[in-house]
Amino acid sequence: MQLLSLKTAIQGILALADQQKSQNERQLFYLHTCQALTLLLEAPGESGPGWPRAALALLRPLAERQSGPLAATTRALTSRQLSRPLVEVMPSASLPETQEHLLTVLELPEIVSIDSLADVQAMIENAIAVGAPRYNRGDIAGCARLYLATALTLVNAQINRGFSGQARALDTLKKGLAEAQMLPSVDERAWALRHAFDRVLK
Repeated sequence: MQLLSLKTAIQGILALADQQKSQNERQLFYLHTCQALTLLLEAPGESGPGWPRAALALLRPLAERQSGPLAATTRALTSRQLSRPLVEVMPSASLPETQEHLLTVLELPEIVSIDSLADVQAMIENAIAVGAPRYNRGDIAGCARLYLATALTLVNAQINRGFSGQARALDTLKKGLAEAQMLPSVDERAWALRHAFDRVLK
């Protein structure tokens, strides 16, 4: 699966979900489609490093919340721990949180591997260049989603060869992700990730 195809599918899911009559129907629609996307991403040859693992970190917890035959298949796949992301995202409990996971997938950068600290820093600088103006315009949630998607993809990317500063940079991003998950407001989460980015750039 290509990242563009995944994002197109997510956009279609969001549009179709808006046509559902009730919140329960919308949530069920989201969960079933997340199960299908999870199965596609877990297929042999699809569950590589980088953005596919980041996408799984966002989609798998949603798929695992649903019961039924498809969910059982999903759990059977994940019980074999196929390409488990290095950082998991906690299961969402509400419709807005489910939507946030899907919207975050739309922000995933097309990163599969990284070769140097300069690669990591370049992706972070790109995220800040887009995210900071969003924040300043009042789109704090959009900024936080972009930062989360970038950090999640970087920590799940393949390291082609070890490089100076690798451990420090990735550990800093993992700590930033863990801290952001514990914070109650989107503003705090955006700043936790931004501070982690700034530490990697130093």
